Amino acid sequence: MTTGEGIVGYLLSKIIPVISGVFGGLTLSSFWMPKEIRKKGRIISILLIVLISGSMSFAFGPVILQYLDLQSYNLNNIVAISYMTGALSLAVTNWIGNFFIKNEKKDITEVISIVRDAKNGVKSSES
Repeated sequence: MTTGEGIVGYLLSKIIPVISGVFGGLTLSSFWMPKEIRKKGRIISILLIVLISGSMSFAFGPVILQYLDLQSYNLNNIVAISYMTGALSLAVTNWIGNFFIKNEKKDITEVISIVRDAKNGVKSSES
């Protein structure tokens, strides 16, 4: 199945990645949602998830398709890559947010040493 040609095909090729990415983010959030997003309330947390996963799928879905040398007009490719991009963007955002929350009271030099140790493969004693 393809997105088609003309203005309808163009619009579908822009809208479908966003919708698919949102479903990827919502699927992940139904199983795993960080405490900080949950504290914001149901409406705000859903809005955050939709914005993060939809915008990242819109921005990076076509780039990943091109990088993997997949056909960007094939609807199955668009949906699959956008779904994974939406879910992964939410996961990475949560991971980074949790790291900053965990280390917010530490000095910048301590945080830099944690990142440097992780880069070098040294296990932190504070895990």
